[in-house]
This record gives sequence, structure tokens and C-alpha cells, in this order.
Amino acid sequence: MDRLEKAVSLSQSEQLRVIARELTRKFPERIASRAGERVVFVGVGKVTHFCAKDKLTYAATASKDYVIDATISDIHRATLLNLNYVDEVSSWFGGGMVVRLRDGKRTELQISRDRLREVKERLEF
Repeated sequence: MDRLEKAVSLSQSEQLRVIARELTRKFPERIASRAGERVVFVGVGKVTHFCAKDKLTYAATASKDYVIDATISDIHRATLLNLNYVDEVSSWFGGGMVVRLRDGKRTELQISRDRLREVKERLEF
């Protein structure tokens, strides 16, 4: 159960404090990726998407994919998309859609029908 769900059982003033703390929590500007004996730091703004592949979690940039320590369940989705990198959108069978990213790899990611409305709203179309 996440912190906001736990807040429901608290008094109203305690709920407001928990919600305010969550809303103002600072998110990292960089993500650490281990590369052998070194640790490389990747700016979050350069990450086009996060995905899970072969039991590893990757932070993908326009030029390279970086293995990160977080599990995809820590991130809460099979794929997380940085909407700033969406170049084009097309329909996909079964009512879903595919987004093509503006990265060197022209990455294509499938958006399931149950996430379609949210993605369209965020892309403002």
C-alpha cells in the first residue's frame, strides 16, 4: 500500500499534511546506472522512456539504454514514456495505438487501450 492510500485512514489534518508532503517531494534530476566498476549518471530529462527487458530495467535515451537498479514494479508500469519525446502517433489493432519517439532509434512503443485516454489527454489531442 502506498503512502497516499495509508493517508486515508488518518485524520483530516494528518491527511492534508501527508498529501502536501507527497506533492512537494523532490524527484531526482539524475539516475545512476552501473557500468562495470563505474557508475554513470543520466539526466532524467534525457530519458525517453523506462522499460523492462530480460529481467532488467532500462532508462532509454536517444542514443543508449542504461541499466538501472530500480525494478519496473518500483516504477509502477511496464513502460513509462517521456511525452516530450513523442514524434508521432498511429492506430494499432485492438483499439490501442503506437507512439514513435523522436530519438536516434525511432523507438516504437505500444499504448494499450486502457491507457489510451490518459495518453491522449496528456498529448492534448
